[in-house]
Amino acid sequence: MRLNLKELCGKWQGAVSVGQKLFSALRERNERLAPTRHYTGKALEKALGVSPATISRLAKEHPEVFSSLGATRRYADPNQLNEIRRLLKKEESNSKTLVGSVSNYKGGVHKSTLTYNLGAYLAHKGYKVLLIDMDAQGTLSLLSGLMPDVDTSVEDSLTDLLDTRSDALIVEEDLEGELLNRIKSTHLDNMDIIPAAMSLSKLETFLSVEKFMCANGTLDYPATHVLFKLRYLISKIDGYDFVLLDGTPSVGTLNQNIFWASDFQIVPTPCIGTDLASTVQYLALLGEALDEELEVTPGLEYEMGPSQCHVPVKYNNKPNDNCEMYRQAITTMFAENCMHTPIVEHERVIQAASTARRSIFDFNRTNDALLNYALNPNQLKKAVENYEEVFEEVLHKVVYPLLPEKREYLIQAGFGEYLTGTEGVV
Repeated sequence: MRLNLKELCGKWQGAVSVGQKLFSALRERNERLAPTRHYTGKALEKALGVSPATISRLAKEHPEVFSSLGATRRYADPNQLNEIRRLLKKEESNSKTLVGSVSNYKGGVHKSTLTYNLGAYLAHKGYKVLLIDMDAQGTLSLLSGLMPDVDTSVEDSLTDLLDTRSDALIVEEDLEGELLNRIKSTHLDNMDIIPAAMSLSKLETFLSVEKFMCANGTLDYPATHVLFKLRYLISKIDGYDFVLLDGTPSVGTLNQNIFWASDFQIVPTPCIGTDLASTVQYLALLGEALDEELEVTPGLEYEMGPSQCHVPVKYNNKPNDNCEMYRQAITTMFAENCMHTPIVEHERVIQAASTARRSIFDFNRTNDALLNYALNPNQLKKAVENYEEVFEEVLHKVVYPLLPEKREYLIQAGFGEYLTGTEGVV
């Protein structure tokens, strides 16, 4: 049955209302069933980098930072781990905040999943992480347990700051306070998020018009002020080792803001023919957009772009799927910028983690939470090991080379070749 526009919008609004109520009910259920990672035994020793004797001594001196399983078995959850690290003076921290982004024009390539799990992985290692959801679809916010425009308002996102004219933004009296008010907590003490709002979808028009007005002289400040607006906002946020941006599926001015704000950029690159073609097209369109900016924006040619890496995703080793052929093609296309280890499809685990509003690193391999989500320990073990391997490769080849304090460590670990030619690779 065909409907007029008013009737159609009414139908949509009714469906949205039902969906929001359903999401709230599911969230309450998931909070009750949500897993809490328990580090014990060798996993605890590895996470802290200490011996069993040191853990026993700490447990006697500071029993409040441990929990117990039975009479003698001790464990620590991720938040307790950070307390123990402080006691050991083994806190992880960077000499500067690094901004990373995960971007691809193609949907369904696990962009938000990759961002969320990377953030959680860094948080479990002890780093202080801020996630920023720049995609109006709000998947990263949903994974963090927040429904955009329901649990949060437009003022909780960066929308109204990014659609403020650049000259007005610079003289904002309490910009730091404005940003601080938008930061929301997650289940991990050292991972926070600035959520998305549906109004982010309207930003592209505003930013493009503002940039055009700068170019034709209507506004008396350079167009770089518009392209670097997100970078400026992030520079006003203190206290984080990593800021991770979930990119928007576009190549316009908002996406370019994300590009210029980033120290490193991860492009999830699918090992599927049509999806890979879309990713290559995304890079071609982004390259054309940046080339056009170079022609019309004075001074942009001297700016350093982010270190860029491609992570093969949606990989499986079934012979009929040609995934290995496409992975080799990705390696050939992007050479040293391509990570060797692909992310294998772990649909059951990823689906369970997203349902629980947790990362895959928040599950124990043997506990009731696995039964709640119909997982078995072997499925989880394979997924965690795969993501750990990928993230460690990204850290050692792309991220750590941006930190001067990691120089000697990388040389000793055999990654010295990545210390040169890393910055500014596009």
